[in-house]
Amino acid sequence: MRLAIQLPQSGPRATARGILAAARAAEAAGIDTLAVTERVLWPVDPVPLDASGATGHPPDHQRTLYDQLEVLAAVAAVTERVGLITAIVVAVLQPPAILARRVATVDQLSGGRLRLGVGQGWMRAEYEAAEVPWKRRGAGFEEHVGAMRATWGPDPVSFDGRFYAIPPSLQGPKPAQPGGVPVYVGANAPAGIARAARFADGWLPVGGLDDTWEGLERKLRAFRSATAELGRAPLPVHLRLHTQVSETDLDARSPLAGSPEQIAGDVARLEALDLGVEEICLNQTQRGVPFGEQLDATLRVRALLDPSPTDHAQEAAR
Repeated sequence: MRLAIQLPQSGPRATARGILAAARAAEAAGIDTLAVTERVLWPVDPVPLDASGATGHPPDHQRTLYDQLEVLAAVAAVTERVGLITAIVVAVLQPPAILARRVATVDQLSGGRLRLGVGQGWMRAEYEAAEVPWKRRGAGFEEHVGAMRATWGPDPVSFDGRFYAIPPSLQGPKPAQPGGVPVYVGANAPAGIARAARFADGWLPVGGLDDTWEGLERKLRAFRSATAELGRAPLPVHLRLHTQVSETDLDARSPLAGSPEQIAGDVARLEALDLGVEEICLNQTQRGVPFGEQLDATLRVRALLDPSPTDHAQEAAR
């Protein structure tokens, strides 16, 4: 199982120097992937949080949040091996030709280490600020990804869709990875899972402390079934979890929460299910856990999964 960690790009204590130091430390310790996220704005007034009609605010740490692609461009310059993933870009808030070039640039700067996690977003206020119609959230999302992929193909590129059009053009740079940057679709609802199965290169579900094993397994099986029904080979899953890593065992807990020993046991359970989960991100940022403590917790889990330290971890220890 590959392990990812969220970079400290948000909150009042986030700094450029701190982000880069965290990236170096994580790579030296043997972390597989560095994750970043997106929040365009933090509304002063409460906003709808979900379809239930409940209102509130995004997490407090997202009041300040460094832009994820710029962060990854800087991180690419100070790392050599570690993978990079956006979790996630609200794709339709940017024109596809522009976002595609930004993504291709980061992939080139990183030597082909980027995976692009994209989603539809949930906050109407961000669509209003970007001057993008809310109704495009669902209908335009798949087409947007198609337009980006078109720009990553051979020149001249062109695209003619319902929402987006790119005239015959030359556009570079192309991504470093042949065929383009792998696109992971972030989705939890049934319609989103079906959409990811239809056109994504991977799936990026988000879990929390209110999840159950039954619910998680049901979603994983739904995604696997949807890809099979379309005649597609099984796709990889990057599981992002807003979780808790505790010093001691927890009695009542969600999947991949609790002590490092409990989480390592959960990883073994996930691997036994064999439903495509190749990487997990144990993200405690919403709980206010400093990056250093999150890194230590993730490494404790790693040590239980792989008792022999990696060369990177040995180097960090020295």
